[in-house]
Amino acid sequence: ASSVALAIDGVPAVGAVSCAPTGERWWAARGEGAWKNRAPVHVSGVEGIHRALIGTGFPFKTEHLLEEHSAQLVRVLGASGGVRRGGAAALDLCYLAEGRFDAFWELFLNPWDFAAGWVIVEEAGGVMGRVEGGALALSPGTVIGANSPAMKEALHALSE
Repeated sequence: ASSVALAIDGVPAVGAVSCAPTGERWWAARGEGAWKNRAPVHVSGVEGIHRALIGTGFPFKTEHLLEEHSAQLVRVLGASGGVRRGGAAALDLCYLAEGRFDAFWELFLNPWDFAAGWVIVEEAGGVMGRVEGGALALSPGTVIGANSPAMKEALHALSE
């Protein structure tokens, strides 16, 4: 997937993600909603972590963090409806925005990995933040996204 975002004052204002093999394209602008190809998208209405399908990725060149990530993965697998490793973080966030995933978490992403997806998820009705808690920023770190604040908090609790 390819992604691009425009940030204003440290917050993505416009984002676009393209998946060339499938011809899918998502985009959003603050206050204008989120779109896939020519149709509006919205996060799922799934409630409860036990029913949630969660997207994730595995840290790149961070073998020293494998134990920490594995422990989180085991907790999330046991409590959720399932975990999927789809591809690029930007693409996984688009899947969250359109309701294919109900939540997303990944360790140690760079801003270029999630900036476009951030605005797309929020414009689709979802919420974003840091796994360790707090607001998301355009800096490297862990990222969490969900279809609702309650889902975000449930996933946050499992990811600690």
